[in-house]
Amino acid sequence: MAIQNDMEQLMLELINRARLDPLGEAERYGIDLNQDLEPGTLDGTAKQALAMNEILIDAARFHSQWIIDNDIFDHTGYLSSSPSDRMAYAGYDFTGDWWWGENLARIGDVVNPDYLSYVYEQAEGLFRSAGHRENTLRGVFQEVGIGQITGTFTYEGTDYLTLMSTQDYARSGDKVFVTGVAFNDDDSDDFYSVGEGVSGMSISVSGDATQTVSTGGYQVQTAAGQHTVSFSGGGLAAPITVSIDLAGENAKLDIVDGDTIWSSISLTLGSGINKARLLGVADLDLTGTSVADTLIGNKGDNILNGGAGGDLMKGGDGDDLYYVDSGFDQVYEAVDAGTDWVYSTVSISIGANVENLKLFGTWNLSGDGNPSNNILEGNSGANWLHGYGGDDTLIGGDGDDRLEGQSGADLLLGGKGDDVYIVTDANDTIVENVGEGTELVESYVDFALRDHSQNLENLTLMNYAISGTGNGLSNIITGNTKDNILNGAFGDDVMIGGGGNDTFLDDTGADRMVGGLGDDVYYVDNAGDVIEELADEGTDQVYSSIQFALSDHSAHLENLTLLGSDNLRAWGNGLANRIEGNAGNNIINGGAGNDWLLGAQGNDIFIDDAGADRMNGGLGNDVYYVDDAGDTIEEAPGAGFDQVFSFVDFALRDHSQHIENLSLYGQGDINGTGNGQANIIVGNAGNNILNGAFGNDTLFGGAGDDIFQDDIGADRMVGGTGNDTYYVDDAGDRIEEYDGGGNDKVFSSISFALRDQSQYLEDLTLLGQGHINGTGNALNNVIVGNGGNNILNGAAGDDTLFGGAGDDIFKDNIGADQMVGGIGNDTYYVDNAGDTIEEAFGAGTDHVYSTISFALRNQSQYLESLTLTGLANTTGTGNGLANTITGNDGNNILNGAFGNDILIGGKGNDAFLDDSGNDQFTGGEGSDVFIFRRAGEMDVITDFENGIDTIRIGGLGVSSLADITHIQQGLDTALSFGGASVTLLNFDDSLISADDFEFV
Repeated sequence: MAIQNDMEQLMLELINRARLDPLGEAERYGIDLNQDLEPGTLDGTAKQALAMNEILIDAARFHSQWIIDNDIFDHTGYLSSSPSDRMAYAGYDFTGDWWWGENLARIGDVVNPDYLSYVYEQAEGLFRSAGHRENTLRGVFQEVGIGQITGTFTYEGTDYLTLMSTQDYARSGDKVFVTGVAFNDDDSDDFYSVGEGVSGMSISVSGDATQTVSTGGYQVQTAAGQHTVSFSGGGLAAPITVSIDLAGENAKLDIVDGDTIWSSISLTLGSGINKARLLGVADLDLTGTSVADTLIGNKGDNILNGGAGGDLMKGGDGDDLYYVDSGFDQVYEAVDAGTDWVYSTVSISIGANVENLKLFGTWNLSGDGNPSNNILEGNSGANWLHGYGGDDTLIGGDGDDRLEGQSGADLLLGGKGDDVYIVTDANDTIVENVGEGTELVESYVDFALRDHSQNLENLTLMNYAISGTGNGLSNIITGNTKDNILNGAFGDDVMIGGGGNDTFLDDTGADRMVGGLGDDVYYVDNAGDVIEELADEGTDQVYSSIQFALSDHSAHLENLTLLGSDNLRAWGNGLANRIEGNAGNNIINGGAGNDWLLGAQGNDIFIDDAGADRMNGGLGNDVYYVDDAGDTIEEAPGAGFDQVFSFVDFALRDHSQHIENLSLYGQGDINGTGNGQANIIVGNAGNNILNGAFGNDTLFGGAGDDIFQDDIGADRMVGGTGNDTYYVDDAGDRIEEYDGGGNDKVFSSISFALRDQSQYLEDLTLLGQGHINGTGNALNNVIVGNGGNNILNGAAGDDTLFGGAGDDIFKDNIGADQMVGGIGNDTYYVDNAGDTIEEAFGAGTDHVYSTISFALRNQSQYLESLTLTGLANTTGTGNGLANTITGNDGNNILNGAFGNDILIGGKGNDAFLDDSGNDQFTGGEGSDVFIFRRAGEMDVITDFENGIDTIRIGGLGVSSLADITHIQQGLDTALSFGGASVTLLNFDDSLISADDFEFV
């Protein structure tokens, strides 16, 4: 029986190449697979390789020779035979499910034919021809006979040296073949070439044996099922065994270069062989040995498993799967050669152009991707998966995995275990399910756990990442050295800043925030929030929507701002804090330290525990508590009605013209001063100095001995229980004192009446040089005048009135008053026998008006004049000065005492006594009596009326008119008696009678 020659073997390899990769063949020739055919007629799936059949070779050769001999190029041949006739005549048995087909090709030249090249041209021409292409790629065919015959073919009178090719395709029954070629690829073109075949190699397929022919080709008919195929001889260094599983179609197994097997079906290497390559485009598996193998896939989706040893595996264009079990295994993939997987039981970095990796086993392994879009999947151990470039998907297993996407938009799925995710791209996505461990995200970009999964626990920012946000769990979020924004979102979170100026945002939950170095900002919204700051860790700021105390968190937090509009409290610590309120009514306490406290829109309370604090109320009716002399308060115009409570001296005007009220606190002797507003100033239990300054102020004293100073304005001053002192400068000033409210004193620079203010004010002192008046009340007042001309009125009570340098008037309404005149020409009004007057030497010319009997000599030797007032019968007595004493409308006794006095009677029947000195008497109306008892006196009566007035002489030895000498001296009458002389002015001596005299 015939065996194939070199050209027939080559044609078989070209046909099988096309059948195993139809699309590749069409691409090789630059045509569409279904060119000149209905779309979908042919597909690109692999067709089983054809086995060479000796009978069919005979039939094909016979027809090729007949065509050359007869110069007829046709499928109808000898004796009008059809291809099937010729196949049957040659002895091919068509049984069962049988098929047949035939392709014809001739090519030649007049001279110098290149028959070997003609083989390639015939193969191309047949493939380009639609009908022949259908025969070539008909999947049911299993066998072929090829007749490549050379000779002269005459066409249209021209003889051509021709290569005629007849290809008879057939199928009969359910036969199956193992076929192939053994060759040495001497030209390294990865394809069989004429002259490369290896003959004499034995092939056994589960006992069915053959040998390669001279061209290297062979075919063994066998049954479907699993088979061990062995190769021996033919120059092999050792026998080769492989395992295959035939499923009703042929298998092509080529032995190349004596150490490599090429296979058209899935293959498992056995002994003597460590290199294998898959043919065509079918989805095939290739399994190696326990030593280092080289496995090369085809264009299909291959599974390459090198087994033990350091294997080299190279896929083709399909979606390949590689099994790696050694760190020495190598996987190679070409660019755009499918989507590939590596299944590995060892740590591995997948090579270029391999897309995906899955780790197996329980070992703690690492898996590294490449710049492609990888899928990296871990095992049940603790894996470290690195995506590197590309948009990768990293899937952890049951262990504590570390997933690092590197660049690209990566999808990270941790699985069970406590996983670590390393995020390097803002488009990375993490998926974590409930109950899959405690996870940590290490992000090199801004990252929000809540945007990825509600089951991620922790986040650490790396390198240049700025923002880190939690989710609904209790997260731990850690910053880096940059200025981070850390947001715990929901849950009770722990946020740890780094070396930058960090911002901590707390959406909800009881969070712990640790600032670290840098000027940090904290946002607080839960009473359970905790902030930790150490010394020398920057200047930090807290923003809180709830009440907050810096001192409850850290002694190293500097500033606090309240947010929202709720009524909140804020406390500082021992640092110099800046605390700012919100739109609500706040209580702000600076704590120790020199603090800056700022209100906002509400009615705020500022409490200053210690330190020199700066307080700014903002809008609203604010309250300030001051405890340090260095405290300052700032208030703007129209910023509410404000109140200061101070434990130290405090002056509103030194701080702001827009603070209304001040209250002193504690027991200390401290002072309070107003400003230009209508202030309310309240003292404490100590001795206070309260000064309203400008404005119509209200000043309240406390339990101490307070001083009320009123600079300008109509002020209301309320004294309290101590011995208070009031300074009055405005007619609108008002003083309130209550029973038991101490011994109080008023200093006034204007006219002032104690009785118009309070019945419980004791003393009044007039200030300045103005001509003003001072009036008492029902108490025993002490009233002191100033340098001007004062009217001092004790009113009711036993008062003490002190005049000053001016010409003062002392009015005594009721009570036994003490009046002290001072410098100036003073006037005294006396109405009580207990009244006393004090005048010093050289203290002016003073005058007393008395409604009762009064003796100047009983009060002072420096009172000059006395006038009795009213209707009562009273006595007026002088002193050692030259007094002027004037009677009233009653019957007065006027006694000049010592000195040259002037005594003037009034309307009543007055008596004039001449104690000593040269006195002048004016009787006035009424029947007056002039009494002379001392010798040596030279007195004058200015208005003696005989028959009405009487001269009474006693103690001078005069008993009758005869003892009196009286003569006319001009208009006057001069009387002499007992050593005394009296001149009656404007009196006619002739009118003198004994009736004018009384002698005692």
